[in-house]
Amino acid sequence: MRRSRRIFSVATAVAIFIGGLWAPAALAADPEPTATPSPGASSEAESRAKDPVEALREREWGYAQGFGAARDTKGLMLSLYRGKWFVKKADDRRRCILKRESRADYKAVSVGGKYRGGYQMSRPLMRGAAWMMMKEVRKEMGPEGVAILKELFTTKSHLWNRYWQDRAFWTIWAKGEGRSHWRSNVYNC
Repeated sequence: MRRSRRIFSVATAVAIFIGGLWAPAALAADPEPTATPSPGASSEAESRAKDPVEALREREWGYAQGFGAARDTKGLMLSLYRGKWFVKKADDRRRCILKRESRADYKAVSVGGKYRGGYQMSRPLMRGAAWMMMKEVRKEMGPEGVAILKELFTTKSHLWNRYWQDRAFWTIWAKGEGRSHWRSNVYNC
């Protein structure tokens, strides 16, 4: 009986480990939204599927709610946020900063507890980023998005999902104006 439990436990651990290896890799490709509607789709669904901007917003809304790749808290992948402040050319630098600051662990907490999350931001910096995101979130996601963002004010920043941490990074980065928060030039990022 004891041996069968041990074998079952080992088999379960191996299955979880293997599943954990391939799932983030599959999401890392981050495919662009397809413009081809599924067969038998309604005309409303067809018009939404044809508009890549709307498809991107739907995907980001899912991430904002914590679905899909937003649940993954470890590893380097493309930014989940692709809005107003996203700079595709700077995404490699973002990944370098993420790797340097937290070893790509979005739940990381510094030794003293002052800096948290994947980008190791202080609590005041994260709250400021949340305030800065408010207007854009209200415009893009409406009252539901604002409600999620307001919850983040009372949530420790290392517990924010990947999407909100990426969005906070890009909001602070502000097309390169906020790079001084990470001393990215000093550390060859």
